[in-house]
Amino acid sequence: MQQLETKTDWFEEICQQLDILRLNARKYKDEDEIIPSDTLVEVVKDTIQNLRQLADFPSLKMPDVWLAPGGEIGVTWDAGDKSFDLVFGEKRLTARLTDGTNQQLVANKDVPTVLTQFAA
Repeated sequence: MQQLETKTDWFEEICQQLDILRLNARKYKDEDEIIPSDTLVEVVKDTIQNLRQLADFPSLKMPDVWLAPGGEIGVTWDAGDKSFDLVFGEKRLTARLTDGTNQQLVANKDVPTVLTQFAA
């Protein structure tokens, strides 16, 4: 009997990781760390979903989802010497593309294009 496997895409996995981070952040936070707000977690989910649609649903590997000590939420895709980071703060999104030792900030309007290129 063949077993059916349920596969989630990277957006769904990001949402699952964010929910896990939200639940565990209070339990494991260090004294000087700031926990991201529930509102920021929802903003990250909505923004990633919108970027994914604007980039025409690129086929990407699951990124790393992480919390920074200042309460920011990061999402990083790695591919060899290249990486693409989205760092969400309470008031802004910072996008950064790294190729080897060369690092550049990416304008928010260009993020969908970079996601599409990163998937290629």
